[in-house]
Amino acid sequence: MKTAIIYGPHDVRVEDADTPEIGPHDALVQVKASGICGSDVHRFLGTAYGRNYWTYPMNSGHEYCGDVVQVGTAVKTFREGDRVTLGVAWTGGDLGAFSEFIRIPDADRRLRKLPLEMSY
Repeated sequence: MKTAIIYGPHDVRVEDADTPEIGPHDALVQVKASGICGSDVHRFLGTAYGRNYWTYPMNSGHEYCGDVVQVGTAVKTFREGDRVTLGVAWTGGDLGAFSEFIRIPDADRRLRKLPLEMSY
């Protein structure tokens, strides 16, 4: 899969990465759209904002929506094909939403379904 990695100020590279593997409580989401948050801009620019919470290289993106493509055996609320968002939250250490796919740990608690009539 493709992912965008920020290596430093003004240094973003699109690279190949392994598609995340999921555990029993996880979901794998194919990202369809991702917003660019102010914190993403600060990471790209290399400003001091939030510097205590992140280091380079990093993948960013935490405001997104997409489709569930796989669920763990213990996931009860979501199924393949569900349209979902995590809302404004980090994913728990894996690659962020500036990737083609993202692993969501504890999917039943963290994901939210999107209405079918809402576009990505």
